[in-house]
Amino acid sequence: AFVVSAGVAVFEVALALRGQRELGLAAGQIAAMFTLCSGVMIAVQALVFSPLVRPVFTRWLIAPALAVMAAGLVAVPLTADFGVMLGVIAAIAASAGILSPILTYWTASQAGHRSGADLGRQTAFASLGAAAGSAAGGVLYDVAWLPNASFVLMAAVLGLAVWPALTLPRRLQPRA
Repeated sequence: AFVVSAGVAVFEVALALRGQRELGLAAGQIAAMFTLCSGVMIAVQALVFSPLVRPVFTRWLIAPALAVMAAGLVAVPLTADFGVMLGVIAAIAASAGILSPILTYWTASQAGHRSGADLGRQTAFASLGAAAGSAAGGVLYDVAWLPNASFVLMAAVLGLAVWPALTLPRRLQPRA
């Protein structure tokens, strides 16, 4: 939850800064990027948590979604074309849009009688990740000796999170 929220926060801050400073995008274009994000997140959540997808299957989506989010963060600073940028943003939004509710679902389903405490802990870590990611996104954006530091470093953190996430499908066996 911490890593996902930090990734989304870094993405939001650094994307707005890049759009304004480097790409010279108008406020309406930046707003369109964030509107696309919200729309994609809603659509993906509606699909993943629909009757078409069994909830037990969602444990297999965590590692790939982390990988897509990491790859998207690497791609953002490499993309200057607005149309291509929207595609990259949609990929990041799709991965972020399914990760948070899937993590909440599995936290609640695995917690048993501790569900309140575990969900509270997850929310605290997600909030801490959002705060840390927002601060890091802004501070790292201006690091001159490491171009695109906010995108690259967060992508590395998300990439490292893929490895332990690969073990989750086995560990998240539904309880009888």
